[in-house]
Amino acid sequence: MKRVFGTLAALCAVSLFFSCASNKGSDAAVTEEADSYEIDVSEKSVEKTSSKEKNNKKRKNSFSLGNMFASKYQEFGEGSIYTPKTFGGRKQELVSFVVYPKTETAGFGSSYMASYYYLTMDDSSRKLLVSSMNRYLKDFEEKKLDRTNKKSFKAYGKVNAIVRWGTLKANNPYYSQDAVLTLGYKFEDNSPYFSIQMEQVPDEGSASTAKDVNDIVFSMRLNYFLTKNQCRGFIDNLTDEKVYAAYNAYEIEQYGAPEEDDIYFEEESDEVEDVE
Repeated sequence: MKRVFGTLAALCAVSLFFSCASNKGSDAAVTEEADSYEIDVSEKSVEKTSSKEKNNKKRKNSFSLGNMFASKYQEFGEGSIYTPKTFGGRKQELVSFVVYPKTETAGFGSSYMASYYYLTMDDSSRKLLVSSMNRYLKDFEEKKLDRTNKKSFKAYGKVNAIVRWGTLKANNPYYSQDAVLTLGYKFEDNSPYFSIQMEQVPDEGSASTAKDVNDIVFSMRLNYFLTKNQCRGFIDNLTDEKVYAAYNAYEIEQYGAPEEDDIYFEEESDEVEDVE
């Protein structure tokens, strides 16, 4: 019991200490209002149900002030997203759209409670995420969202992703290349949101050296929520054009602009060959 309370106390202290640094952009952003979703009066009414976040499995504390030299992400845009608060409700966080050239993946990063998470995808998964958001917007406008559907959180399928996380945006020593994102929608307080869920995954680094499960660092169970406008921000930033431009910008930053090829013109000879 003392160990649990000690962990919680440490978590709160870290969260308060770094809140200014990790959430500075979030506080300045304009809060997105929940989307209104009205249906015809003739439709069957349903009881309003409250949803609760499932408790994350109690594992070894995954927060560390150790490795401060993060792998480099190239940022190329900003947006916003909703994440759960520690004691209920939702909080809008600033999103950084990024590419991770080492794995040739693109995605986003944001604060999540007292940590910072990056979720990046290869081209195929990224395009599936964008396609799912477009489908959600279409279903919203055509009134096809069903608030009684208990499986709506997985209505748009799943995509593979790489997740990195740590205490700060610049400190993400933990990672897994086997993350799976479940895409769908959920009604919260009578408003629908596009949802992205990720189950807990073990850090590959600590798992490779662990003597037992207590030595493994686990991620949190992630639940993201997006309004229509926030979805449009993701769709606009995760295009091939912007992602590839970010890759090119990273290459120039690291290695400099490519030199132009030399042009070599040979002068035509005025001499006439002797004909035997």
